[in-house]
Amino acid sequence: MERILEIYSRLRPAKVFADIGCDHGLVAELAAKNALAEKIYITDISAECLKKAEKLLKRFIDVGTVESVVCDGFSGIEEPVDEALIAGMGGEEIVKILSSSAYRCERLVLQPMKNPEKVRAYLVGNGYKILEDVTFRDVKYYDIVAAERGEDELSEEEILFGRTNLAERPQAFIDKVKAEIEDIGEYLKNPMNETSRAALTARREKLRGIL
Repeated sequence: MERILEIYSRLRPAKVFADIGCDHGLVAELAAKNALAEKIYITDISAECLKKAEKLLKRFIDVGTVESVVCDGFSGIEEPVDEALIAGMGGEEIVKILSSSAYRCERLVLQPMKNPEKVRAYLVGNGYKILEDVTFRDVKYYDIVAAERGEDELSEEEILFGRTNLAERPQAFIDKVKAEIEDIGEYLKNPMNETSRAALTARREKLRGIL
């Protein structure tokens, strides 16, 4: 539940909020209970998967506060969305959803399960300013990125690791870096070609430079 609360805490009041690929709908439920938006959309590409969230949010759907839409990304939402959440997907999938949207939300909260660097690079390259970009832990390590429309630039290291992480060095981020250094050390004990070995060694040195 801590992951859900971490995600929810990054949301801000909005006229229209969309939870894209909403899974069980737990974040949308918190948003509805706290009247975070006048209108809340929950979406999923699978009608079967969406049923879980529809059951949880039935009382809000019945009064029209929440609307359930079976669609890919934003494609089934017929009005502008002020703030959107996309969580629990890979970074490449998140970028695909954002880049295929006909409009850009004013604010985004994104929680990629992998490849967060691709999300960061997309955001600053497509008219978004990153407000917060931090690692947290709830059994596993997770990255969360909050952004709004605006201009921004990131260094190579900030794209790789997150600007907030590098500036504030939260404990979860430091622990994640240490864990990856240990993992790479174990991988390097195995037979591999020189190209792979060089890439892993370079990655380890970059990580060590953070500590």
